[in-house]
Amino acid sequence: MTSKIDYCMVGHVTIDKLASKQQPGGSVLFGGYLATCLGFKCGVVTASDVHFPYSEYSDVEWSIQFSAKTTMQEHAYVNGERLSKGIQKSDPILPTSIGKSLRNAKVVMLAPVEDEIHPDLIDLFTTPWIGLTPQGWFREYDAAGTMKFKKSAFDKLPKKIKLIVVSRDDIVNDSEAWEWIKTSAEVAVCTMGKEGYILAYDGKEKQYAPVEVMKETNPTGSGDVFATSLLLLLSKGFLPEKACELAGKAAGTSTQFEQMKESIHAAARAIDSELKMAESF
Repeated sequence: MTSKIDYCMVGHVTIDKLASKQQPGGSVLFGGYLATCLGFKCGVVTASDVHFPYSEYSDVEWSIQFSAKTTMQEHAYVNGERLSKGIQKSDPILPTSIGKSLRNAKVVMLAPVEDEIHPDLIDLFTTPWIGLTPQGWFREYDAAGTMKFKKSAFDKLPKKIKLIVVSRDDIVNDSEAWEWIKTSAEVAVCTMGKEGYILAYDGKEKQYAPVEVMKETNPTGSGDVFATSLLLLLSKGFLPEKACELAGKAAGTSTQFEQMKESIHAAARAIDSELKMAESF
């Protein structure tokens, strides 16, 4: 890669098992594809085996660290709660997999899904516009592969970053996590499903009502849509309250469609005009 990257994401792509089917997934796939649909030049650093269907998402510039396995997870939704199992895991992402053009990207999102990113990777990037979805730092698996939430070992980041988005489920077993998240990011958001989300910045903290979704068909990836939308909107000058409102709209829209590409295109349409309007000033 030699051209300037607008948006760089780092994390594992995944194969997600849902009921009787398997489909490509992972935060970097949902977020990276959304960024390209919004017109950003996106580069993704990931690790997988040679069989992952990258060619179906050719608008994303992939930097692939090939591994014997692709991270695979199994998900089931029971009474609105997602239950997950870890089937297999790809290799950790190495600093050598992140090239110069990616290190100089305008906006960066670190998105670990199974502890594949070390926090020190943050220091590789030159931009102040760094976001983090640390869900993979709060996960562990028992002998049967069932995902459990744990206290994260990474309670200190090498430097303060722009945005951290975390789910309340991720930090339910770590009473101190939200406090260090708020001190580690200029803007911090804790999503709480049907109860809305908490936004914290400039020493203020406020809970906001959930986004109204007319018909939820498939919620997979909606959190990744929210986080990517929010970071990109903030980077374009939107204030945190407005950025969260629009990111929530994009995420809510994405849940109304069964197919991944259809849901991402719909999410992009939900906020594209607002982004273009901001860029015109």
